[in-house]
Amino acid sequence: MDKLSVNWSRVRDKADLNPALIIYTRYLETKGVKKNTIILYTKLINNYLQQVRTDVPTAQDAINYRDSLHDKKLSGSAINNFTAAIINYHRMIDQPVKLPFLKLNNSLPIIVQTKCSGL
Repeated sequence: MDKLSVNWSRVRDKADLNPALIIYTRYLETKGVKKNTIILYTKLINNYLQQVRTDVPTAQDAINYRDSLHDKKLSGSAINNFTAAIINYHRMIDQPVKLPFLKLNNSLPIIVQTKCSGL
């Protein structure tokens, strides 16, 4: 009789990430997150989990992945969205991670402010 072969590694195939994504979606719903934000964060976490190839990433995985986003020259708001999604995912799996958010310059240009103030 052959022995049963069991793979105990935490590395997952892409198809095996679906249960984690479903649980993450429910987690965000219970926190009262808006539907569009849930859709966005789930897509971002899907990308993250595929890159790190596990449904239980470490804090170092999160740091390395976030650094790779800078290398891809993503916008500050895109990096902040990834950061928020990753922080929430790690909180859900009870392995909190601290990642800094980028400070964004969302002010209007001075020229626009001057023209609008004269109306």
